This record gives sequence, C-alpha cells and structure tokens, in this order.
Amino acid sequence: MAPLLALIIAAPTILPTTTADDPAPVRFLEDVAPILVSRCVSCHRDGDEQGGLNLGTFARLREGGAIEGDLILLPGEPEESHLVRVLRPDAAIRMPFEQDPLPDDQIDLIARWIAEGASIGDVAEDARLASLVDPLANLPEVAVTAAVADPASAVAFGPEGSRLLAARGDQILLLDPADGSTLHSLSGFEGTANAVAFGPDGRLAVAAGGRPGLFGAIAVWDLETGNVVNSWRGHADAILDAALAPDGRTLATSSYDRLVMLWDLETGAEIRTLKEHTDAVYAVAFSPDGSTLASASGDRTVKLWDPATGRRIVSLGDASAELYAVAFGPDGSTVLAGGADRTIRQWTRSGDSATLSRSAIAHDAAVLDLLVSPDGSRLVSTGEDAAVKLWSLPKLGPIAALPSQPDWPLAAALSPPGDRIALGRYDGSLALLPADPGATPNDALALLTAPGDEPPDAVPEETSPEPPKPELVRRPSLGPPAPKGSERGRTLTVNLSGNGVGLANAVVFDDPSLSASILASDDPDPNRLHVELTIPPDARIGRHAFRVQTPLGVPAPQGFAVYDAPERAEVEPNDDADQATALPIPATLSGAIETPGDVDFLGFQAKAGRTIVLLDRGQALGSALDPTLELLTPDGRVVARGRSPLSHAAEADGPLTLRVADRQFGGSGNHFYRIEVGEIPVLDDAFPIGVEVGTSAEVAVSGPNLETASVSVAAPPGIAPGSILPVPAAGPDGRPAEGGPRVVAAEGSQVVEIEPDDEPCCGVALAVPGGASARIDLPGDVDHYTFEARRGRPLVVEVFGRRLGTEVDPVLEILDADGDPIPLAVLRPVARSAVAFRDHDASQDRMRLTRWDEFSQDDYLLIGRELTRLLDLPRNPDDDAFLWTAGGRRLTYLGTTPEQHPQDRPIDQVEIHPPGTTFPPGGAEPVTLEHRNDDAPFLGKDASLAFNPPADGTYSVRVADARGLAGPGFGYHVVVRPPRPDFATSLSTEDPDIPRGGASVVTVNVRRVDGFDGPIDLRVEGLPPGITATPSRVEAGHYAADLLLSASMDAPTYSPPSWRVIAEAAVDGPGGEVLRHEINPGGPSGGRITVTPEPDLTVRSDRDRVVLRPGGRVELTFRIERPPAFSGRVPIDVRNLPHGVRVLNIGLNGVLITESEVERTVSLYAEPWVEPAERPIFAVGKVEAAGTDHPAPPITLVVSPDAP
Repeated sequence: MAPLLALIIAAPTILPTTTADDPAPVRFLEDVAPILVSRCVSCHRDGDEQGGLNLGTFARLREGGAIEGDLILLPGEPEESHLVRVLRPDAAIRMPFEQDPLPDDQIDLIARWIAEGASIGDVAEDARLASLVDPLANLPEVAVTAAVADPASAVAFGPEGSRLLAARGDQILLLDPADGSTLHSLSGFEGTANAVAFGPDGRLAVAAGGRPGLFGAIAVWDLETGNVVNSWRGHADAILDAALAPDGRTLATSSYDRLVMLWDLETGAEIRTLKEHTDAVYAVAFSPDGSTLASASGDRTVKLWDPATGRRIVSLGDASAELYAVAFGPDGSTVLAGGADRTIRQWTRSGDSATLSRSAIAHDAAVLDLLVSPDGSRLVSTGEDAAVKLWSLPKLGPIAALPSQPDWPLAAALSPPGDRIALGRYDGSLALLPADPGATPNDALALLTAPGDEPPDAVPEETSPEPPKPELVRRPSLGPPAPKGSERGRTLTVNLSGNGVGLANAVVFDDPSLSASILASDDPDPNRLHVELTIPPDARIGRHAFRVQTPLGVPAPQGFAVYDAPERAEVEPNDDADQATALPIPATLSGAIETPGDVDFLGFQAKAGRTIVLLDRGQALGSALDPTLELLTPDGRVVARGRSPLSHAAEADGPLTLRVADRQFGGSGNHFYRIEVGEIPVLDDAFPIGVEVGTSAEVAVSGPNLETASVSVAAPPGIAPGSILPVPAAGPDGRPAEGGPRVVAAEGSQVVEIEPDDEPCCGVALAVPGGASARIDLPGDVDHYTFEARRGRPLVVEVFGRRLGTEVDPVLEILDADGDPIPLAVLRPVARSAVAFRDHDASQDRMRLTRWDEFSQDDYLLIGRELTRLLDLPRNPDDDAFLWTAGGRRLTYLGTTPEQHPQDRPIDQVEIHPPGTTFPPGGAEPVTLEHRNDDAPFLGKDASLAFNPPADGTYSVRVADARGLAGPGFGYHVVVRPPRPDFATSLSTEDPDIPRGGASVVTVNVRRVDGFDGPIDLRVEGLPPGITATPSRVEAGHYAADLLLSASMDAPTYSPPSWRVIAEAAVDGPGGEVLRHEINPGGPSGGRITVTPEPDLTVRSDRDRVVLRPGGRVELTFRIERPPAFSGRVPIDVRNLPHGVRVLNIGLNGVLITESEVERTVSLYAEPWVEPAERPIFAVGKVEAAGTDHPAPPITLVVSPDAP
C-alpha cells in the first residue's frame, strides 16, 4: 500500500478538477496541520503513542497505528480512511477519545483534504507537525487598553553612521539617527528579531530571531527597495544573537538550542554547525579579521572557533555564571565577556591558547552587552541594573557611569567614530547618548519613545550629573589561581582574582616555606592581584592551601599544586590517538575535558623495566573531572586502565598513549586535569596498621617505585590513643610516597588476625585494652575476635578503616560466648506517622511528616532500622520536622545507622526500655536492638559501639564489610578499650570578618567522644584592640553554640592572629576532672580577624534583657535600619536560643521584615521542662543581595521559674 500511496500523492492527474464555483483547495499547512496539532498530537506523539499511532510527523502519520496500519490515510478515499472514520460522531471508538468531538466543519475539511489527494505541499515528510503551527495563531484576541510596545531588542549603525537599524518585535525600522525619522519600515520577518546588522557596504540589512521553542528565523532586505531578498529558518529554537563576518559573506547565529550555525548570507545555505556548548548560546562575535569566532553561553564558557574549519580553538571557563555578551579587542588579541555574575573578564590570546588577564565586577546585576570602540581604547558595558558604563582598554579600568536608564538597555551599538551609543530599552524606547564621561540625561536624543512617555523636550532639565549609586558591601571571593600549580624550585608570578582580592594586604600559605609577596601595579585593580610566589626546591609535593586577607575579609581558601616535574599543556585537536600530543616525561600534563563525551590523548616514551605512574591532582584543586585513565600501545592495546593513581611497568622501550576521559561523561571548562607522569613512588598497601602507644612497629609496604619493602612506624609515649600516623614510605630519591593507608596509635597489645577466624570460636584473643590488624580478603569474609569483660566496666569497641585510608566499609557486632547477638535495648512504639512529600537522604536534618499531633520535642523516632531524635516540631502544615544532627549528618542512637527513607515509610515514636522488657498484649510489636553498628556518628564509614557487659565472661567481636566486598585494600584495625570521655571543638570560620561598629557570629561545633554528655563553657581570649566577644555554653547533650564578636568604630582593620577560644567542661566522677581544649584558629599563620566597612544593615531589639518563665512566652520587637544602597526584605534568625525555647509567630519564610517594613514583633516560648539558664541570644538579619549577615547586639535571655 505504501508505494501506491506515494504514487497517488505524487500524481497530479488523479486530483479532482475544480471550477470557479468550487471552494479553494484545502491546504495542509494552513488548514489541516493546526487541527491535528491542537486536537490529536497530544495523545499520539513521541513517548505517548496511544494505539501505536504517532502524529509527530507526516511520515509517522502514514505508517498508521497498531490497528489500522496504512489504512489510516487513503488519498482520494476519505470515507475509507481510518483517520476520517474515527472522527465521525457515530464511530465505535470516537476520537479524540473522551474529549469533545471535532466540529463537523473540521471533520469535513480533513475529508476534503484526503479527497483532494492528501497533498502536504512543500512540507517535508519528516518535519515536526508541532513546529509548523504557530501556537499563537488561534488564541483569542485580547483588547489592549494601555499603550504598549515590544522591547527594542536590537540596534545597529550603518557603516557610514548616518543610518540606524532597530528592531521592536517583528518590526524592523531603518532610522535617521539625526532626528529619529523612519527611512524604511522593513516587513516580512517571522517572530521577534533579537539581532540586526548592515552588510559591509550598507546595501543589505539582516535580522535574526524567531519564535521561542519553535524555530529561528533570518531575513535579508535590499535597503534601496525595502524588499526581502532572502529569508530562511534555522535552529530548533529562537536565535538569540547573530554576527556578520567582516567580509559580509558569512553569518553566524546562536540559539537557545545550544548551537552556533554558520550561513552563506547570499544563498541562505548552512555552512556548518558548531555543537560543543551545553547550554543556550547567548552571544557571538567575529574577530576584526574574521579568522576567529567567539561564542558565549549559559554553560559559563566562551569558546573560540576557526570559522573556516569549525575547529574549536580553545574554551575559556573562568566565569562563575551564565555569559550573555562577548567581544574582541581591536586587533583580535583580546577577548572580553560578561554575564550573570556581574563581572567583565578579559583574556589575552597567544596562539591557540588564552589566559585570563583582567576582570572587573562591573554592574550590580547581569552584564547584558559589551561594545569596543573602533580605536580600541574604550569599552562600553550595559547591565540589568539599567547602567551604562565606560571602561579603559586594555587595562579594564573604570572611566565613568553614564546616566541611569529608565529601563533595561537590551540592545546597544556604537557609531563608527565611537562617539555615540544607540540604546534599545526593554520599554520599547530607543535613545542616542554621547559616549562621553560628562554626559547628562539632557544629552540623550530620543529616537523612539516608550508608550505613554512625554516627548523629549518635556523632560525636566537636569542641572547636575546623577550622583553615583550607593553599593552594597559584599563578601570577598577568591577564584582559582592562574596558573593552578608549578614545579619545585621556581619563582613565578601567580594571578589571583575575586571580589576585593586586589585590595589584599597578605597572601598566606599553609606551608610557611612557600613565600608569597604582593607585586605593585601601575594600574591597581580591586579584583585582581599579582603575587610573586617562591617555591623552595624541597617543598612538599601536592596541594597547598592559601588565603588572602582583604579589607572585606578573608574569603574561602584556594589550592595551589606543587609538582616534581614541569607542566606541559595539551594541544588541540587531540581527540583521537593519531592526534595525541607528544610530551617529554617526567612532566605534569595539563588540559581539560571541555565538552560532554570529550576525550584527550597525550603521548610519551616509556623505557623498559621502568614503572610509570600517572597521578591526577585536578580534583584536589577543585576540578569537576572524575578522570578515567587508559594507557595504550601504538596498536591500540590497552595495557593499563583505571583511576588515579594508575601505574604500568613497561616491558619495552617505545611510545605509549594516555587517554583521559570523564567517568560520568561530563565536560566543561572546570573539568580540568593536572596529571603528573613519571616514576612516582605510590603506597598501595601497608600492614599491620595499628601500633601500640610508646612503641614502634615494622610495617610491610607495597606499591610502585618504593625504595624498601618495609618501614618503621613509631607511636611515641604520650601520644593520644586513636591518633592517626603517616607511613613514611618513600622512593629511591627520598620523595615521600603518594596515597596509601595510615596507621593508628592504640593502647595495649596490638596483634594480627590469624585465619581461619570465620567462626566465633576461632578468633584471635584480644587484650583489653588491645587491638588487631586484619584484612577482608574474600567477598563475604567475616573475622572474629574474643575478649574478656566484666560487668560494670564499660568498654568501647571500634574499627579503624576509612579513617586510615583503606577501602573497607566495616560493620561491627558484639556476640556472647555462644556466638549469639547480645540485645542492647527494646523499643516500644507508642505513636505513628509516616514520611511525607518526598524521599529523604541519610544526611538531611529535616523530614516532612504526615502527622505529629502525638509527637513532642526530643522524642525518639524509629524509621526503618534507624533510631533518631526529634529536635523541633513543624511550625505549620507545610513545614518539616527538624532532627538532631552533628557534623553535617543526622544523629542516630544505640548503634543504628542513618538511612535513606522513601515517601510513605512508617515513623514510630518509641520508648527505650532495657533488654528483656515485656509489655501487656496489644499495641505495636516491640523492636529489639542488638549490639551492631555500621556507620558511627563523626566516624564516617567506620563503626564503633559502647558496650556495657551484662555479665562477666568471654565475648566475641565480628567484623565484616557492609557491602560484602573484599580485596588487598580492605585492611582495618579493631580496638577494644575503656572509654575516654572527652570532646573536640572546631569553628565555623577561622577568619571572621566583623563590620565596623557591628558584629559577627562564630559557631563553635563540638564532637563528643565516648559518651561525654556534659555542658561545655566557651570564652574568647587574646582578642585585638576594639574587638569583644560574648561567652557562651554548649548545653549538655548538644553539639554547638554561638559566640558573638563585635568591633568598635575605631578597631584596626587588620590585627595579628592572636585570638583563641577556650572550651572547658567538668567530667562526672569523684576526681572532679576538668577537660580543657584551646582552639587556636588557623594555627600560627591563621586566625585573622578583619574589621570590614560599616554594615549594610543595622538590627536592634527593643530590649537588651529578657526574662522568661518555663511554659511562658514573651514578646520581642526587632527594628532595622537600611542604608541607601539596600531596600530589600530582611529575614531574621534568632540564634543561640537554649534548647526548648523557640520563636512562635513566624510564617513560611521564618521571621521576615518585608521591603515596606522596618520592624517585626515575635514571641519567644519556653517549653515547661526548660532548665533555668542565662545566656546571650542574637537576632541576625540577612542582606540577601550581598550574602551577608548582620547580628543585633546581644540580648541576655534569662529562663527562670521566678519570672512573672
């Protein structure tokens, strides 16, 4: 039937003849396709082919469905065509199914089309029907009651400067810039124009745009006649930008469909498509000589292309957000780009590479457009902040901000002499501004006005330039250094960038042997810094963290890699083995996997008998690459494959090729690698991995390029049990080995397991205290150990595995003398809820519940096999319950492990009872917990159990891998010891910044050890002049408390790193022992307090002391003062509240002072069980636009039963 159908469609002689009285022939594109798209395609399309029928294209329509097959459409026979029969009201199964029937006139129209031969005209059979139909065509017309206009979305000067092209919607206007008069109105464009251009000789006009989600459109006009000389569609989405090559022959277009396309302007023929962007491409630009094309994308990269071949030259990935604009410098040697991160970046080209040379945070919102003056001395930038700014080039220094615009300047163009700027605005207006630092609003010439605007001569006259707009004080930032690393024994210049980095007074490395000095600049840039770095010849190989101190504070640290061999860069193209970059070794290979699915090939010469190691340091420097490495011989044979570090013992001299790819098939400018290649010593394994305190042990080591097969590891007297020690393996030249396990210092006799020990009867006997090293050698392997214990003498049993760098995920059990599990507790369910709204992972601190009317704060909850605890109840039906957390992970109890919980999983509130407890019949079945643990709090994947022996006797420890995995790297060390109650502390920041006259909160986090549960008192000592701090207390059983650091108005900006936090706690017992720990923030080279500019927000309370009775409530009013630079909303968080005291009257967004408010009153409520206490609390307001927090002065909260 199909060949006959094709013949029928192709043969015009079978079509019925018509007369003058006959209706016009039915057209598929205009008449039939809209019906099919609006009423049929939604149930018969790709991914939803109901009845096996797909109407996505005409070709798929002809194939029919599972029932009718090719009887779906019989040209010339409408009543025999299944397509018509199922549309009739009397059909057995009428279509559209269970929807309103098609009107009779539409059914008759389809029948007539089939009777006339079912021709589709010029429509391609594989064209998507949905793309053929204008979704706006059949919408009801809405009367417009106010003056409106499409945005002025594109503008361009003619080559002589006496004409101007402007686009508003589908309207393309040729204007006289002298007075705004219209010379031509160019019609015939499909959709909205987003780019316009003149041909080089000024005879042609080009526009590009289209319909979002449907197509891109391009049109070319002859400006002498105003007629369209060519038009075509391209791209699967609207064109966002277009650029005409200097010779006027090639047009480059970019689209939301992530493609860049090159077209022959004369014929409209596609030349080639450039496909490597992974997000919308917002801008394109040709270099002045036309030899390079630049594209800027939402994937945060600028890519440079050779338009003659389509080869990507280089990808520039330094941006931190979407890029909207790109431009070349006057000679093409520099590239500039800007976008959503408000920053303009300038790269300097050198051959096929380019390096970031300058950057400037240019606007208070996204950068929209960049224009380079014809002489190359200036840059014009426009932004979503309605600003137009002038910059000097090549220094990228600010010159002036032109008068603020009434709406977003969506489009901009410079006149050929560079003296005028044409601006198209979102409100539809078009204006001409002098490119002059002294320009005022009176100097603007309105060419097109926004609807409802007064004529230009009615604008009130300005007598002085607009004052500069106040700016928020933003947190500093520090980007990756350039370069990211270097070999030892060098002095080099390192370029740093980030907000406020150029104002830094110090650059500090964690290793004081690396010396960094700030270089003076003739043209200081507040966001760029040049540092002279000296790396001594004996510097430690690997990543070194460094920080900078600026007047805005100390941003998060970055990393710099020190190599043993010089860095060698990949050379593109190198996407297959034949293009492999040949490099000498030893070397550090640098490159990037810049697009998803990309691979790089690099070659080097191997020598027989030598073991080559490939070690990637990219991830330690922040790379997103998860590298998979392969070594290939010239004939393509893979001789080594795996992750870093990868080793290969060469059997013969000859070339090898390294293949680098991303394990997840990702790619971007941030998927970079730094692979050191050479005879690098690597520690693969060490055994045993436990050493008795006060002794040394011989540890067997293995791995490529190690000098010896064993090394001595010492645990000196006085070292704290549980301390982790390095294994001092090294290569023949003394270079310390990379990677490998470490060793734990443990108290008591340390032994090695003896196989077989798969049964409780046969395990090695452990001293108490004591321990044993072992391996999980085979899948499913289980090891046992025995020990003696006495009732009333608690013990701790723990496994060191991941903490020592091994691969094991240990699970730990304690068994009785018969090898049976020992009960730990009985859980009795007393109320039930369930997981609601979504699945929840194992680390989240909150969970949505279906109900909580029977739950109370601090209740224990059993969810699956996890026992956790309720910290706070939901505040409203759309809120989550908060659970106890510490160390970034949800806390679990009685040896249970955090789990992922699916929606609808039951949640039982439980009571905890001793083992063996029985209950009256009825109710939910009790759950017995045994002495078993997988992941212990604060220990990552390692396991630990507190054990109170129920009787004197012999007990067993069972250790296995939780996943059943095994191998040489699955070593562990098990320890049985008495508990040592203690705690450890850390700070949320070691380098606080405090606004002058304001305050900053520093959180002290606590890790509790071996059951220590008491309160911990905190105080700060050694503070610089002008800085004060509140004392605080970590409540019993809790894991954090807040300190408030305040700065006076005359406090120095910088101070020596002298401050420290003292934490003290008493341990229960007759000796009255006091635990004391001192936190020296950042060590000898850190802990810098910076006093920053005055705050963007002031928060005050109506009182400085509040007395609250348990079970009572009290009101507090918070008032704010905003500076001129800030007018936004202010969320308020009340910090450091005692457990059981909470803020009541808050909404879905917490305590919020809206844009129109300056104060908010809240109620503090204390649960009836809250213990008497006195402590400072802080109301912290947030400036969301700047990402900064601003606490109020401390409020003393007193909880007392004597309160009124």
